[in-house]
Amino acid sequence: MRRVGNFDAEHSRRMAFWTNQWTLPAATISELYLQRWQIEIFFRWVKQNLRIRSFYGTTSKAERVQLWTAICTYLAVAITRKQLGLTRSLTAVLQILSVNAFQNVPIVELFAEPDTSKSDSNTQNQLTLNGF
Repeated sequence: MRRVGNFDAEHSRRMAFWTNQWTLPAATISELYLQRWQIEIFFRWVKQNLRIRSFYGTTSKAERVQLWTAICTYLAVAITRKQLGLTRSLTAVLQILSVNAFQNVPIVELFAEPDTSKSDSNTQNQLTLNGF
């Protein structure tokens, strides 16, 4: 095993990597590990935000298509949320859209706050329970 050390000036920290690669320079190995960490962070983000439970296809092309479809959907919802000025979380917006996916209701109406200040004129037809 080979121990490769690197100093990260951006975060002011020293890092050490263990490898069995003897031919590459230390800087290249450090860069490879840092890129690998970025990939791990990306997949953690995918699991948390895109909610992909399993891949439907077995080929790498089918997996890429499903991953890109999920990313495009996520971005479309994020852009819609920003354009409508919604303050709800992206998860809440996704849930509302998924529940109402097959309804013919404008998106603006889905996120409009209900007006509870108006009193309903049909209250005389309501039954009461213990004076309530």
